[in-house]
Amino acid sequence: MGEEFTFEILTVLEFSSTRKRMSVIVQTPTGQVRLYCKGADSVIYERLSEDSLFVEETLAHLECFAKEGLRALCVALHRFNGEYQQCWVMCKEASTVVQDRTQSLEDCYDASEKFLLLGATAIEVRLQARVPETITNLLKVNIRIWVLTGGSDVTSLPL
Repeated sequence: MGEEFTFEILTVLEFSSTRKRMSVIVQTPTGQVRLYCKGADSVIYERLSEDSLFVEETLAHLECFAKEGLRALCVALHRFNGEYQQCWVMCKEASTVVQDRTQSLEDCYDASEKFLLLGATAIEVRLQARVPETITNLLKVNIRIWVLTGGSDVTSLPL
């Protein structure tokens, strides 16, 4: 198909419900340091650089995905230009803080992320077996149902 490249993983910034994204920092075979991120469109979009292309088109695709009940995520990139070492030191220091460690790490991660939009993905999230029938049966006997989803209002409507 094409060339195969091996990237060295330098750091993984784990997913958290606060961040609504996860990131991985890698070093390319040419020595460049990059951060790749996947996450909720709302948090990715608020961190996009002005250099991002196809922002409106991707947003339109995300809306279509949501209307079809698909779970959508955005994918983005940050290219470090020498500031990686400084960011790494800040994050290492934040990871050793005893009080408010989680918040210190969140602040560090936020400081290092200004993204170029790469695109969006969409997957179908299926309900577990017999969930629709169970909901129907509960409603028949006048039991109120509250469905909590982690997604947007548009995504939860097909449920």
